[in-house]
Amino acid sequence: MGFIDGLGRLLQGRPAFVADNQQAKSSTEPESVVGERVVPKVCIIRNDCRVNDGQMELTVHIKNESTVEVYVDNIRIFDKVIEIDRNIKPGVTSDFVVYKGPVMQDENRNKCELKYRNMHGEFFVMQHLVEYNYQHDTYIVSNVRPVGPVNDI
Repeated sequence: MGFIDGLGRLLQGRPAFVADNQQAKSSTEPESVVGERVVPKVCIIRNDCRVNDGQMELTVHIKNESTVEVYVDNIRIFDKVIEIDRNIKPGVTSDFVVYKGPVMQDENRNKCELKYRNMHGEFFVMQHLVEYNYQHDTYIVSNVRPVGPVNDI
């Protein structure tokens, strides 16, 4: 590679001099292959809440929005930890029943966190907000939505 080639690469924002074996690498390789640290985003994208005779069942739809497979460890909701223990591939959505019990009498338990890890064992938490609708003297879950960035723990 000559001086002019190096100057052209600098003007393109790339390193001027690269070893021959590195030139063959494509910039379209997945992040995990080129060694860059990936912070995967996994979150609840939808929920279904069913109520019958004072009992509520909440199902959440968890989506792996990243480009790498993740292992969903657990979800903390309504002051309880529910073990999920499931791998989710990139772009895939999985459904989980996270609550079966009496309907809520207040909207104080509005925090939810989803704990997961990548295949290298690095743990992450995505915080969610639980929103309610007030119906007939009870609070019914209307939405569970992600808030803030992914936390690396």
